[in-house]
Amino acid sequence: MQSIQSLQSMKQKVLSGEEPWSTAFTILKKETPLDFVPEPRVHISVGPYGAIVPAGVNLGKKRHHGL
Repeated sequence: MQSIQSLQSMKQKVLSGEEPWSTAFTILKKETPLDFVPEPRVHISVGPYGAIVPAGVNLGKKRHHGL
């Protein structure tokens, strides 16, 4: 998560054409679908190696521990 100060700083860098922020933002706009609808989650589960996994994804899977 970014702080408001960090986001404001990035915005100014993009608006002034400073690199690499300007090019990165142009690429982001090209690759982001305009019809994207965010789906907020109440709980976020951190998976192996810090991978973020939506809550409940692994809860229904069987575990085989070789016992």
